[in-house]
Amino acid sequence: MIQKTRHNKLKAMNAKEISIELSHSLSEWGVSKERAHDEFRQGVIMVGIQYFSMDPSVVNFQHLHYDDEFPTDINAAFEYFLRREDVVTPLFCYEDKINMEAREPYFRLFNTDTREIEYRLKPKFLGIPAQDLDPFNRFQFEQMSKEEHFFSKWLVDSGKNAEIGGKLMESYLACHQHEHQQECFHCNSKKSLRWNDYSTLSWQDFVCLVCNTIYKVKTKADMKAVDLAFHFNKIGCGSFEEFSKIRNSQPRPKMFLVVLPRKSIIRDVGKVYPVHIAEITKGMPTLYHGAFNKGLSTLRFKTVVSVDPSTKETWFDLPRRRNIVDVGAVAKRVFIEKFSKNMYIELEALYFEDSESEDESDNANSTEIRDLMRDIKTSPGNIKNP
Repeated sequence: MIQKTRHNKLKAMNAKEISIELSHSLSEWGVSKERAHDEFRQGVIMVGIQYFSMDPSVVNFQHLHYDDEFPTDINAAFEYFLRREDVVTPLFCYEDKINMEAREPYFRLFNTDTREIEYRLKPKFLGIPAQDLDPFNRFQFEQMSKEEHFFSKWLVDSGKNAEIGGKLMESYLACHQHEHQQECFHCNSKKSLRWNDYSTLSWQDFVCLVCNTIYKVKTKADMKAVDLAFHFNKIGCGSFEEFSKIRNSQPRPKMFLVVLPRKSIIRDVGKVYPVHIAEITKGMPTLYHGAFNKGLSTLRFKTVVSVDPSTKETWFDLPRRRNIVDVGAVAKRVFIEKFSKNMYIELEALYFEDSESEDESDNANSTEIRDLMRDIKTSPGNIKNP
């Protein structure tokens, strides 16, 4: 166990670092430094610096002192999560014309001979014409309603959506914490951790009511992916705007990254999900495909965090639980209550009209979530019959 101290390891940053990092991110997306892209590049960097310099948020968790209703049943917890999920509007769906899952095509490499950063095309993108890699041409965006967003996310793509798998694991983690009263990693206080049900606060998944420590939870496909994430020490997380508000707070709360796999491993005690933790030291802005959506009035960035390797350890092992989670039934019930049964029927007809012919190809892309379903005995439910 590492020594617990009050010293905050979140490193100081400056506007120049933000500018340099966003310049790298732009190049990784293939946004050249030609005159045609000058205005966009300057706009991205200006907005990034504005976010970095944002007024601090007020860290106040008083409302969580009265939260003693969190369920200890994973089905109920998953439903609890879905009911509180919300999104920032306007919403857009997108098409990646080169079918590369909206990933940036270039990676940066430090050339030890020239002592400069170079950008090279990732192997999977080799052979794709340069004009097709241009992010301004590559993506097609279409506005969608909240109803369409949640129906697609919860009921259409849930079988191949790692985010749903992550939501299941976070539900289970919250159940375990509430049932067993896991102590705060920083101050060791018992009965002080709360899951924060304000879904728009992307950095405050769990908080400690005693020392105000904030825990950001991330899940990875398996332990290999967890180990790689800590090895490279660049882990994608939530909104850079929200991160900046927290890091600018006084007093600045300690921030920990909690990472666990969505696939269990075998220990002497049986199958478990190892819960790893480390203190966040830095968060830098990075672009994602939404930055190239002309329909958005404001640029938004995600955050790549780094942790202090010396603080990394296994916090505890989350035991494999054999409860059945009926994802489809829970999602359907929450959707109908959140919107309406008529809306469910309307979207069901829209999305599943040709579903029979697509089942075979969809199944080929669902390996990861099916593994998770088997691991915690998840049942997808029947979503075609309202």
